[in-house]
Amino acid sequence: MAVFLCAFVSGSGFYRHKRPMGSPLSRIAQVFVASVCKWRLEVPADSQLLFEIRDKESVVPGSRRIPHSNSFRFLDKAAILEPLQQQPEELDARAAAAAATSCKEIIIRSSPWRLSTVTQVEEVKLVLRLLPIWVAALLFATLPAQISTFYTRQGTTLDINLGPNFQIPAASLQSLIPITIVTLIPLYDRVFVPVVRHFTGNVRGITMLQRIGIGIFISILSMVAAAITEIKRVKVAKEHGLLDQPNSTIPMSVFVLLPQYVLLGTAEVFTSIGALEFFYDQAPDSMRSLGTALFLSTIGVGNFLSSLLLTAIVEMTRLSGGHHHPPHQSGWIVDNLNRCRLDYFYWLLAGLSGLNLCFFMSLAHWYSYKKINKTTDF
Repeated sequence: MAVFLCAFVSGSGFYRHKRPMGSPLSRIAQVFVASVCKWRLEVPADSQLLFEIRDKESVVPGSRRIPHSNSFRFLDKAAILEPLQQQPEELDARAAAAAATSCKEIIIRSSPWRLSTVTQVEEVKLVLRLLPIWVAALLFATLPAQISTFYTRQGTTLDINLGPNFQIPAASLQSLIPITIVTLIPLYDRVFVPVVRHFTGNVRGITMLQRIGIGIFISILSMVAAAITEIKRVKVAKEHGLLDQPNSTIPMSVFVLLPQYVLLGTAEVFTSIGALEFFYDQAPDSMRSLGTALFLSTIGVGNFLSSLLLTAIVEMTRLSGGHHHPPHQSGWIVDNLNRCRLDYFYWLLAGLSGLNLCFFMSLAHWYSYKKINKTTDF
C-alpha cells in the first residue's frame, strides 16, 4: 500500500482537473418540476421554438449542447417559453424565440425551476435512457458474487496440492479473475479491436452495447461450466463414498475450476469494462460522475440481489428433501456441500442470464446513442 500510495502521489501533479459543474440531481429535478408546472402547455411541433442558448456551450460551463430528440416529449415542456405561448397574437413566435434564445439574460430573469434549456432537457433524457441498461446490468453483477462464496467453497473440497511440497489455498483461485482481465485487455485493444474494426468500420471495433452483450453471453457459459464441474465433483465424491464427509478431500484437482474462473474473467473484460465505458460516455458532459456512479451501483446492488436470490432459493427448496433429511439438510443449499444441488443453482443463474440477455438485446436494439452538436465538440 505504501508503494502504491507513492505512485499515486507522484502522478497526481499530472492529473487534469475539471471544474465542478454543480449538482446533476438538482438539474434533473429542475427539468421535472418545470415540466410538471407547464403540463397544460402544448409542445410546439417546431423544436426551434424551444428555449436554448445559442452560444457554443450550454448553460452549464464546459458542457456541450445536445440537439433536440423526440423521446420523452413531455419533458420538452420544461423548455417552453411561457410568454410566447400566452401571447402568440402579439409576437411572431419564430422571431421572438430566435431573439430571446440568443440572450442569456432569460436565464437570469427566469427561475431554473420554471425554464430549462433544450440541452438540460436532453441531459435528463440521456439519464432516463441509461436506466433500462442499468437494470439489465444488475443480474450480471450477481455472478461475480459467486467467486468468493460457492466457487471458493467448491475449491476447499478438492485437491489443492501442487507437487509434493506446495498447496494452493482455495481462496487464492480468485486471483485468476484479475489475471484473466489484465491478460485479455491488451489483447482486446491491440488484436481484437483492429481486426474487427476492419469489418465493422467502428472505431471501437464493436459498439459498447455489443461488447456488453458478448460479455453477458460469456457469463452464461461460465455458469454452464460451473454446473458441469459441480456435477462431476459430486459424482467423484459419490464414487469414493465421501458424500457424507464434507471435510474430506475429494480426489480431484482444484484446477477443474479453472474454466469457470477464466470464463467469468473474460466476461468481465467485455461486460464490466464495456458498461463502465458506456455509462461514462453516454452520460451528459456535466453528469459524468453520475454515469460512473450508475456503473458502480450495479456492483453493490448486484451483491444484494445475489443474497436475496440465495435466501429465496434456500427457503423455497428447504423441504424438497422430504422427511428423509432434517430441515437444515434438505434443499438445494445445505451445510454439507456434497449434498447440495449447487448445480441446480448454477443452471438457474445460467437460465436467468439467458433471459437477461434477451432483455438486454431488445434494449440495445432500440437504444439511440448520444448525439452532440458538431459545432460544440471539444
